[in-house]
Amino acid sequence: MRGIAVCVTCIGLALMVGTAVGEDITLDAHQKAIVDKVSSYFSAIHTLQRSFLQTSADNRRMKGKFYISRPAHFRFDYARPSRQIVISDGRYLAVQDLALNNEDRVALDQSVFRFVLSSDVNLLRDAKIIQIEESPNSIAITLEDKDANVPGQLKLLLTTKPGLELKEWTTKDAEGIETRIEVSDLAKGVELDAEIFKIASYAWVE
Repeated sequence: MRGIAVCVTCIGLALMVGTAVGEDITLDAHQKAIVDKVSSYFSAIHTLQRSFLQTSADNRRMKGKFYISRPAHFRFDYARPSRQIVISDGRYLAVQDLALNNEDRVALDQSVFRFVLSSDVNLLRDAKIIQIEESPNSIAITLEDKDANVPGQLKLLLTTKPGLELKEWTTKDAEGIETRIEVSDLAKGVELDAEIFKIASYAWVE
């Protein structure tokens, strides 16, 4: 494993060391309504699961399954040949590499991704809005942490027809490297075993 700064960036969670570089914009009433709508969408999610497709800056693609349980719990299981698992237990985020029998761990509050997983999602209050893009069929919001010590940008893309639905997110690290995660046919409200969100160091499965 090459270290948490590299590995966590690879999964699209924006945890690179550095400083945020974007400038927040002044929102008009319509834009604020869009951000509030997106906040409400995430606030209404209790659990979420489905497959994902990750595309890195060098066009490398990796597939896997993810599980989210708000607030602040998630798990990404990468399909082989990768043997990487990423888990948040609500306080910490761990990147486990079963092939190397290794784990790296950081505090979850070092990721801008936490904004959409909090118990009270309010992007207008908690995030710095960098850009809002709107088309007839989609909404895209780019945000950063208001704290410059929490680096990275997160761009959320949601479709609007027939209803608001998360389609993908893209993270950009302090060096401008982007990672995209695409999702589809999301399953909401499915009961998830709390055990899958527990970080068990060196509990490797062959």
